Amino acid sequence: GKKHYKAYTFAITDFYGKSIGEFVFFYDFSPFYTQFIKTMTIMSVWTILLLLVMFFLLRTLVIRHEQTLHDLYRRAQMIMDSQSDIVIVTDGNEIIEVNQKFLEFVRFKSLEAFKARYRCICEWFIEGEGLIGSITENALWTHYLLMHADQENVAKISVEGEVYLFRLYAQQLSDTEIVISMQNITALKNKERELSSYLKLVDKNILISSTDLEGNITYVSQAFIRMSGYTKEELIGKTHRVIRHPDMPPHLFEELWATITENKVWHGELKSKKRDGGYFWSKMWIHPKYDENGIKIGYTGIRDDITDKKLIEEISITDALTQIYNRRYFDEM
Repeated sequence: GKKHYKAYTFAITDFYGKSIGEFVFFYDFSPFYTQFIKTMTIMSVWTILLLLVMFFLLRTLVIRHEQTLHDLYRRAQMIMDSQSDIVIVTDGNEIIEVNQKFLEFVRFKSLEAFKARYRCICEWFIEGEGLIGSITENALWTHYLLMHADQENVAKISVEGEVYLFRLYAQQLSDTEIVISMQNITALKNKERELSSYLKLVDKNILISSTDLEGNITYVSQAFIRMSGYTKEELIGKTHRVIRHPDMPPHLFEELWATITENKVWHGELKSKKRDGGYFWSKMWIHPKYDENGIKIGYTGIRDDITDKKLIEEISITDALTQIYNRRYFDEM
C-alpha cells in the first residue's frame, strides 16, 4: 500500500561457519515518514514565508535608502544651485555634476549637452600673464588646482565675445570626487582697476601724508613730494618737523596735537618749508586713522595748496615798492 518499511538482513551460519540462510527484518516507519514529510512541508512553507518577509523588508529598506539618497542628492543639488559661484564636481577625468550657475554661464540646457561638445570648461581658458592657460585635459586641470591651492588661481574665459575673470578653488571631496568652485571676479577686478586709477590720480594731485601715533611719517603722496622738494626716502620715518617753518608759532602745533590725540579732526592753515629753502602754504585737515578693528593706528593729513592765495593776500596789504603794510591793512587792523 502506502506504507514504508526499513529492511535489515543478518546472515545465518552453522557451527562451522557455513551459510545456511538469512534473517530478514522489516520495520514499518510509515508514521515517521508521514511526520517527516509533514514537517518538511511546514518548514518549507515557513522558509518561503520568511524569505518573502525578508525580501519585503529588504526592499523597504532599499527603497528608504534610495529615498534618503535621493533626498540627500536633491538637498546637495539645491545647495549647489543656491551658490552664487559656479560649482563643478569631477572625478578627475570628466565632469560628474554641476550647479545651475554653470549651465547659465556656458549657455547649455543640460550637462549632457555640454559634455557632448566639451570635456572640460578649461578648454575655454584664455592664455595670459598670471592666468591659468588653456588645459585640454580635465585631469591636468584639476591636479594643477589641487597642487596650487595655496595661491590665487585666476582664469580668463571668453563666452560669445564677452570676457570674464574667475578665481578658482579646488577641494578633494573623496578619493573619486573633486569640487571646483569658480568665483566670478570680473566686476571686482574692474572696480580694483578703477580704484587703482583713482588712487593714482589722488596720489599725483593731492597733498597727503600719514604718520603713526608717534608722528613718524609712514606715507607721502607724489604731490606732497613734488611740493616739498624732498624725496620719499628723506621723509619716510621722519616727523613733520623736517618741513616745519620757523614762522609758525609753537603753540599752534601744541593745539594741533591736543586736538588729534582726542580723536578729533584738526584743520587750519600752515606755512611749510621746502627742501630748497622756499616755502608753501596749505590749508590742512588731520584725521585719526583706524585699522579694520577700529583701533587707532595713526593720523592722515590732507592739504590744499593755498600758496597763491597767500601771495595775493600779501600783495593786497603791502606796498609794492617799500614792502610796508598799506592803508588797507591799517584799516583792517
